[in-house]
Amino acid sequence: MDTLLTVVAFLLIIGVLIVAHEFGHFWVARRNGIKVEEFGFGLPLVPRIFAVKRGDTTYSVYPLPIGGFVKMLGEDGDGKRSKRSFASKSPGVRARVLVAGVAMNAFLAFLLLTVGFLFKMPPIALCADDIPGATFRNDVTVAAVSEGGPAARAGMQAGDVIRQIDGEAVRCQIEVPALLSARAGEPTVVTVARSDEVRTLTVTPDADGVSAGKVGIAPTDNYQSLDYPWWVAPWAALKEVVAITILTLAAVGGVFAGIFTQGSVPAGVAGPVGIAKLTGEVLDLGALVLLRFVAIISLSLAIFNLLPIPALDGGRLVFVGIEKLRRGKPVSPRIEHLVHAAGFAFLIGLILFITYFDIIR
Repeated sequence: MDTLLTVVAFLLIIGVLIVAHEFGHFWVARRNGIKVEEFGFGLPLVPRIFAVKRGDTTYSVYPLPIGGFVKMLGEDGDGKRSKRSFASKSPGVRARVLVAGVAMNAFLAFLLLTVGFLFKMPPIALCADDIPGATFRNDVTVAAVSEGGPAARAGMQAGDVIRQIDGEAVRCQIEVPALLSARAGEPTVVTVARSDEVRTLTVTPDADGVSAGKVGIAPTDNYQSLDYPWWVAPWAALKEVVAITILTLAAVGGVFAGIFTQGSVPAGVAGPVGIAKLTGEVLDLGALVLLRFVAIISLSLAIFNLLPIPALDGGRLVFVGIEKLRRGKPVSPRIEHLVHAAGFAFLIGLILFITYFDIIR
């Protein structure tokens, strides 16, 4: 029953995020007079299992529920003679249509985080004293220590409360990797509290490769009596969205470096199977954790789609930008189609690769 609940919850979450993303494209396209031929849920790699036509648009469902699409007239670069085609619109209009899905996912994340902060949800990508009027006590606790890592060799244990790093007070868990990364390869004094006893440990963060600056710990916040005025919730949510975006963008390079240089997927990266497993764990942690989990996935989906990879919104924006730089002369539709087809094949391969590591974990 737990497995069934996890699968249903996972499909509902992914479904909401995909529909929100594609609705952004759909709504802005229709607002700008573009004919939407199909609004599809699922990857169109196999025949659809449901379809209904309303007006000009066919609404369809495909068996693989890990994607979606909006098919517009003239999206392949043809049909410029029709005023209702995507290709006939100015680069500015096409850019707005392409960005709309990303904007919808980012806005959804903002709304979910706002609701969470209204109920005094602790932040995860900024410190609580970055929230105006917040009062709290927070212990930054070591949740886990990697065996054989720099922290383990220095004697750090799960349950230690990190007080200082090289004399700098630690306010929240997000500061720990930042302070350690700045000291990669250097002996670093970490002050911890353990069973009413203060200890100083000398830890040397990794110096090279993808793991540079890491010591092999999982720090976590333990907020107590966190409180702040309800009207700051939207502002806190906006700051959290910005902070999560910055952290995600900073991690993207490391993720691809790990995949292409080491042939492995970093531990913090999950595909469909990994996200489904996390969904089951999050369901047991309460509504606020679930809200934050969905918000993070929605924001991650927005950021990923904006990457300049062919077949993604970011990749399509690159071609719109090239056309703008060439003073209205677009790239050959045939070339663009081939590039996006290659990009789509790459993305499918990437999903399968990450899923493989999800399964063996």
